[in-house]
Amino acid sequence: MTSFDVTDRPWHEHLVLTVTGEVDLDTAPALRTALHGAIAAAPAGIIVDVGGLTFIDASGLNALAVAANRSAHLPGRLKLAAPPPRLDALLKVTGLSDHLPVHPTYPLRPV
Repeated sequence: MTSFDVTDRPWHEHLVLTVTGEVDLDTAPALRTALHGAIAAAPAGIIVDVGGLTFIDASGLNALAVAANRSAHLPGRLKLAAPPPRLDALLKVTGLSDHLPVHPTYPLRPV
């Protein structure tokens, strides 16, 4: 069984989703549900802390891309924080980092 967890909590006027474990074909629907729920709550912005991710496949990247598009109307948009090196490389190779702000640390620090 794949190890995966996503939790949410408020941080200032934002909502933080902390994602840990592996995001694959089996767990991507749970990530997608959490992201869509966060967007529906319409906070000032959404921070997705991915520092605890150990694996992500195309279905997980798709969930992030769709959420980034759907959250474009939010004042603070959706931001990724603390991506592991492999995820950071995937974001750059796929061009997703051009559409999804990525911060190297969490809590967020200016980049």
